[in-house]
Amino acid sequence: MAFVNEKISKQDEDFFNSFNFKSPFTQNDSIKPWKWTINREREAFLTGLGGQGYEHSEIPEFFALVWKKKVIILETFSGGSGSNSTGVEVWWKITSIKVPQSLIVEKEAVMDLIKEAFEAYGNGYNSTYVRKVEIKFISEPYFIPRVE
Repeated sequence: MAFVNEKISKQDEDFFNSFNFKSPFTQNDSIKPWKWTINREREAFLTGLGGQGYEHSEIPEFFALVWKKKVIILETFSGGSGSNSTGVEVWWKITSIKVPQSLIVEKEAVMDLIKEAFEAYGNGYNSTYVRKVEIKFISEPYFIPRVE
C-alpha cells in the first residue's frame, strides 16, 4: 500500500493526538487533527506542523513524519510551476531531518519513507493536479536521543 492523503477521521483523532504535536514556533499550541499523508500498512504518516517554507522565505515549513511510533521532524522549503488546468510540478528541499537515535540502523528506510511521503503529499494534501514531484535536496539526518 502507498501513502495517501486523507482527512483525519474521528476514529483516528486519538491516535494523532497521542503524539502531542506542538507548534514549532510557540511550543504551546497543540496541532489539531486535520489532514495527513498516511501509509496504514507501514504505520507511517506525514503531517504539517506549520511554518512558511516558500521558495524565498527564511522560515521553513515544519512537518512530522511518524514511523514505528517514532516522530521524525523535518524542515522544508517548496515551490512549483504550472496550473490546475495544465498540471503542477512541485519541488521540495528538505533541509533538516531530526530522527530518534533508535532508528539509526534504519537510516536508508527512513530516507526512502521521507521521499515516498512527500511524493504523495504533493503540494498540500492534494495531488490531484500534480504531474511531478521532485526532491531537489534532502539533508543528511541528525540522529538524536529524543526528538521534540
